[in-house]
Amino acid sequence: MIILEIKTSLRGHDLEAVTAFDTIKRKLALGDVIRKVTRQDLWQFGLNVWNESIAYDIGKIIINSSFKVVNPNKHNYSIFIRKENEEGVFPSGLDCFMGVVTIWYRNSGKIDSEISYLKFINQAKSIQNAYKAVVWTFEIKTYSSENAREILNNIIEVKNGGFFVNHHSQDYFVGIPILVNFINEKERK
Repeated sequence: MIILEIKTSLRGHDLEAVTAFDTIKRKLALGDVIRKVTRQDLWQFGLNVWNESIAYDIGKIIINSSFKVVNPNKHNYSIFIRKENEEGVFPSGLDCFMGVVTIWYRNSGKIDSEISYLKFINQAKSIQNAYKAVVWTFEIKTYSSENAREILNNIIEVKNGGFFVNHHSQDYFVGIPILVNFINEKERK
């Protein structure tokens, strides 16, 4: 089985991420520690195909046939294809820690309706399962990965308001914070 992941982010300013960043600064007093907060939607499809080019074509069909996954008027998107049980590769550097919190929906009517729609237009024959998640990324200025993980856990704790996770309908995974050296796009060229 091949895993097809479609990550979408808003083209303009993401007011939800801006509000989350402001709330973290005000309520948790972490303004000097958290540099930036970003949010992406993640759609993950388990495909019953063994060829990566077919998986990529299915991803393009899903993107072109459904505004629920990608609305071309407001989203940027990326397609990632990987084999089952294969982990992603993360960048490394020397500047700050980047922590990732992935929040999975246990039951989502949006996913069910999307799969039903794709089956209706005869494009979902090879989709075995589908999941939707929100991926929050935090740039954390701290001295160790253990401290960065502790900061992330404090942000999503229920006792602190549970800003990101509804513990009744969502599961979450705190990614291992990694050291990242952020370079401006202009410096890369």
